[in-house]
Amino acid sequence: MRIVLDARALTHPGNGGYKSHTVTVLDGLQKIAHPHDITVLVDRQPSQHAAATLLRDMSIIDVGSNRIVADCNRIPQAVRSVRPDVVIGITNYIPLIAGTPVIAHMLDTLLLVPASWKQARRPRQVALDTYFARMQTWTAHRARRVVTLTRHSAMQIEALFPNLRGRIDIIGSAPVIPPPVSVDRKPHRILALGQRDPRKNLDCVMQAWGELLRDHDSRAPEPELALVTHRSNWTYWRTVAKAYRVPDPVLVDASSTQDLANAYAEAGVFVFPSRAEGFGLPPLEAMRCGTPVVCSRTGATGEVVGDAAIAIDPDRPLQLVEAIRKVINEPWFTAELIERGHQRARRFTSTDVARRLLDSIDELAQ
Repeated sequence: MRIVLDARALTHPGNGGYKSHTVTVLDGLQKIAHPHDITVLVDRQPSQHAAATLLRDMSIIDVGSNRIVADCNRIPQAVRSVRPDVVIGITNYIPLIAGTPVIAHMLDTLLLVPASWKQARRPRQVALDTYFARMQTWTAHRARRVVTLTRHSAMQIEALFPNLRGRIDIIGSAPVIPPPVSVDRKPHRILALGQRDPRKNLDCVMQAWGELLRDHDSRAPEPELALVTHRSNWTYWRTVAKAYRVPDPVLVDASSTQDLANAYAEAGVFVFPSRAEGFGLPPLEAMRCGTPVVCSRTGATGEVVGDAAIAIDPDRPLQLVEAIRKVINEPWFTAELIERGHQRARRFTSTDVARRLLDSIDELAQ
């Protein structure tokens, strides 16, 4: 079967869930035997490493970095030239393609439902989100089948689009991250991902850190906050720290998955108080690196982590404070949490994700 896979998130310079899940899918497809001829669409030339590993033995078409031009013109042209049996999208929508069966990944419905965190978005992001929401709605009425990552997301998709009932497959996702190398753990380091998206709820982290500093026992090491974020955001986070009257956080520019793995392993606890997720890979990444996790109990995140993390209400910073204290001050509990995390992370593999996706393709062909 000829397959076209929209993998633009792989080569896009930004990081996030779409890119992580695209890596998961491609990694899994490389590790299992299948008879399919796959053409991947990218938005710029992939790195030599990606081309030699994730995209090995696949055809590559660069559709350009202008998303609207690619959606409306270059991707339809590419699909007509390949004449595939199916087109698969990974970023919640499929471009304007006619005449070819479509399987759409819908990682979540975050752009389609009202939420308080949306009020803090910047104007450019509002415009982009509006475009993506319209394309996702169009895709929901166009796709032959939809694949999503969790039961939570499947229920939300079905509630919004009853026409998809019976045509939604849950394939999950999985962390693709190397083992940490030569890292000494700092038990009093709190790690978070420094994304500026208000949905990620870093305000809660700043408030919790401030409370921990105010109530700190001078006989113990002072807790420190580390944020994994691109260098372009460093000035922003230092300004935020001043607004909360806390010291500058340790800023980590993890430019590779190895750097990210080392950052996870160096921390005493990883916190992820996101208000909404379609899956939430970072907690599983941290667990795989042997770091205890505190995360939201809301939405898909609680479904993904199970009992392997301390679950909190993301709108109650004091719950985050107490959870961090428990991890720092109770080593026997922390050791148990780390072991549960290892066991939980091992349940999620890229090969399982790829097999479920291929099963969905087979279902479409029948």
